[in-house]
Amino acid sequence: IGDDLRIETTGYSADGINLAITGASRLVVGNRAEISTGSGIGVRANLTNQNGSNVIILGENATIVTQANGENVSAGLGYGIYAGGRDRETEAMPKVSSAKVTAGNGSFIQTAGNKAYAVYANKTGEIQLGDTQIITTGQYAHGLVAEDGSITSGATLCGILGRPPCTTSTFEGGKIHLAGDTDITVDTGKGSYAMFATGTGSSIASQ
Repeated sequence: IGDDLRIETTGYSADGINLAITGASRLVVGNRAEISTGSGIGVRANLTNQNGSNVIILGENATIVTQANGENVSAGLGYGIYAGGRDRETEAMPKVSSAKVTAGNGSFIQTAGNKAYAVYANKTGEIQLGDTQIITTGQYAHGLVAEDGSITSGATLCGILGRPPCTTSTFEGGKIHLAGDTDITVDTGKGSYAMFATGTGSSIASQ
């Protein structure tokens, strides 16, 4: 996709960019992309259950703005840049380390919702940032978050009423690579941290 991409979404769980669990895709976006979501995630690479990986590469001077509260159970909502998997999937179990997002220099990421992390790498997802400015205003809306977790996979209502059982797998943490200067502004009075990493294998580190 060329320079000056413009995306604005308003519907429930409507992401700006979403590479799905059932694909193994590579998307390259040019410079100066502007992505705004009312409910969904700005830029989202899901762990894939196919051979390969979901990879998103954003050019320089991208702007990503989201409005919703953060959520990552059966729907993904509110996060700015996301790589990982939801806690509940209706598709086959995804593979480890199969989602990555790279953002070029001059990125600006802003979220307004509670628990709406600006950059969220979970369950072996990886995110690399160049020079980036981040602003969050919600409660518990951390700037950078890397964490581990588990995914429960199966059809709707699996494991009850005679339906086949659900399957649950645990995943090590996500990784955020800081390849440039990172400026983070959060409201610490609302329980928000600039950076938050938790769980086995999670990391936030400069390159």
